[in-house]
Amino acid sequence: MFLWKPNSESDGNLVILLPNAFRGRVQTCSITGGFGTEEGNFTTDSHNGNRPHYRFSRPGAAYGNDINVQIVYDGNEIKSWRVPNGASRYEQSYSD
Repeated sequence: MFLWKPNSESDGNLVILLPNAFRGRVQTCSITGGFGTEEGNFTTDSHNGNRPHYRFSRPGAAYGNDINVQIVYDGNEIKSWRVPNGASRYEQSYSD
């Protein structure tokens, strides 16, 4: 399950949880939209079902709407998700 969590419990900023299928495989996780581009900081993949966690510098609402989330994994593979509203929690199921 992909999860856009606009306000994390730890610091109130955006955290993205990737599906556990990507554990140990992701090189970068970035977001792009009207605000520009920001690369997330990997923090753990041993919580919430062994899902990779990427943290960002601001709350999700600060990124506006229609945000593209992109990961680069396994060297050069790319996977993207589109988040319609940065201020709202957004989940999307994932299967290989």
